[in-house]
Amino acid sequence: FFDLKPLETVETGGEVVLAVNGPKQRLWALNRDGRLTVREPRSPKLELEFHPEWTLTDDAEMLVAPGARFIAYASSAQKKVEIFDLETQRNQTVSLRIEAPPNQFTWLALHGSDVPRLAAITANNELLLLDPANHEQLSGRCPTAPVAFLTKPDQSGTVQGQIVLADGRIESLRLDPQSTHQALPLLGRKAAFSNALSSAEKKLAFEPDFGPWVTWRNDEKTRTLARGWLAQDEPAVFMLGDDLRPMWHFRTPLSHGAGAQIRTSVTQDPATGLAIWAFCDAEQTIYILREDAVVDHFRVRDAFVGLGMHRSGSDLLLNIIF
Repeated sequence: FFDLKPLETVETGGEVVLAVNGPKQRLWALNRDGRLTVREPRSPKLELEFHPEWTLTDDAEMLVAPGARFIAYASSAQKKVEIFDLETQRNQTVSLRIEAPPNQFTWLALHGSDVPRLAAITANNELLLLDPANHEQLSGRCPTAPVAFLTKPDQSGTVQGQIVLADGRIESLRLDPQSTHQALPLLGRKAAFSNALSSAEKKLAFEPDFGPWVTWRNDEKTRTLARGWLAQDEPAVFMLGDDLRPMWHFRTPLSHGAGAQIRTSVTQDPATGLAIWAFCDAEQTIYILREDAVVDHFRVRDAFVGLGMHRSGSDLLLNIIF
């Protein structure tokens, strides 16, 4: 169990719509008026001004790309994505040429490229892969409903994406090396999926639920906190090892089920060196899960829009954004 000690309360000024924990232990908060605030441990905050082209909504997502150069603002209510480029201090809108609205997004890093790709899946099982320069690089329909993305380093090519399907299968996403950002735009290029499951990609031993699935890795191991179902009306989170087999599971309230929105953050426990997650549900309860299944939880009085957890010396700091 953990001892909670309040450290500091900071007034952000204005209404915060979205807040996420990003690379390098940065905390990103997007205000209703378009101000993007970046906070780092032991550093003063940095404020950036953006001018979103449509009204910021509470059901949207903000995604910080690997390397923290690009930030995407996406909503299932819009067939478009807004991408902020912190290097050029500009934002642009990418229109999605799809039949159904998107319901899940993630950034995928590509081996051999310093520019990541934004992946989206839609309500009718279509997959899109976009580069930040407004190029649709892949499009295709998944064999069945996709529920989550996974990243998987691959030193042999530019493949670093896997898609978890509703039936428990895991498909590898193939991206042609010629479609890296130096190449010409490949508009409408069809996505390719693996046809056979490798020994490391066997079918999951549980029924998966919609993400986010949050992975932590170091040079020795990979751990993924996944969502799924033990049985009907029995949602749970699962700790997956390198082979994506469950190491343990933890039953969660029904408010976690049926694709309910979950906010989560992962870091390394300074006391043990183990991966440790914080995640919350719609009832404002925050759970602390470590990879060896140590569990603690507490409820927050007021509604909040984001959380972020990171190491600070021998302590863990948990930021909650109201």
